Amino acid sequence: MRLGIISKDNPSSINFYASNFDNLSRQFNIRNNGIVALNYQISKTVDWLTINNTEGMLQAGAMSSVVITIDINKLPVGNNTAMLSINSEYGNKQLAVKANKLAPELVILNDAGNEISEIDYASNFDNLSRSFNIKNNGVVGVDYQITKSVDWLTLSNESGTLKSKETKAVVMTID
Repeated sequence: MRLGIISKDNPSSINFYASNFDNLSRQFNIRNNGIVALNYQISKTVDWLTINNTEGMLQAGAMSSVVITIDINKLPVGNNTAMLSINSEYGNKQLAVKANKLAPELVILNDAGNEISEIDYASNFDNLSRSFNIKNNGVVGVDYQITKSVDWLTLSNESGTLKSKETKAVVMTID
């Protein structure tokens, strides 16, 4: 086979892991292992992936760099696989692109950083305000909206956006 693929991950796939979404691009190289020039085209099967170099001509022994980039906003939550087809008049190759996007994970924390599910005023009404934190433990940003079931409670930061690993304080006050 005259057409070769060189990938940092392995020769048959490129992996985007959840912890690596700070870098949404990966590079691989196409190499002409033959003795005459070849033309190549690269096609993809999904819309969440872009390719910077979809076609070209390689002289004998030459190599071309290709950068693929994930659009995190189009990438569905869960395990995803896209196939890149690299075609030439002298042979074809397939390259799998794998990406696992975790769902955002919101947690509610007290001031000490412990996860909580309720805030109890008990009978201490000297201070009518309490605070808690909302943290996004996921790898992607998330929009949030806090809904209250009573009208005598005021909340700061009732809605907003949390980036990956970001925390926001919320102050709750009894009116």
